[in-house]
Amino acid sequence: MEFTEQEIAQMIAALRFSQLPHNDITEMPHFEDTEPLSDEAIDSLCENLNCGRLPRRYTVVGLYPRWAWDNDLHDSSFATLAEGVTPTEAAMAARKQIARCYYRLEDGEEDDEVEESIEEFRRGVIILAAFPGLVKDEYDPDQKEENHAAEPE
Repeated sequence: MEFTEQEIAQMIAALRFSQLPHNDITEMPHFEDTEPLSDEAIDSLCENLNCGRLPRRYTVVGLYPRWAWDNDLHDSSFATLAEGVTPTEAAMAARKQIARCYYRLEDGEEDDEVEESIEEFRRGVIILAAFPGLVKDEYDPDQKEENHAAEPE
């Protein structure tokens, strides 16, 4: 997502305003389901806004190993949306996302028994490219901007 200088200045002003001692933003409806950022986190976010280091969405495409019934190794392809400040960060996030999907773990779900296997699988994921934004499917013009991680067969 790209912001104008005016939008960035407004966001930084709102963030800094929320740090003032007499402003209790915890009562705002935005924080019914989450906690406000700490002062340190706000400082970091403001620095990132000033330096233009904001996460972007990338379409990441690649291959992951898949074993057939006859124990032959085949590659399966994937295309998924991932966030990162750089394409490399998005690629790393996509690797983890594909590995967790392969082992059918939801975001935030932990399973100590498969974590080592997930890490090993993640190292086998090959990233071919990361494109800024959503790459539209030429065969599906009505495609919505959603995150469609590859479902292993």
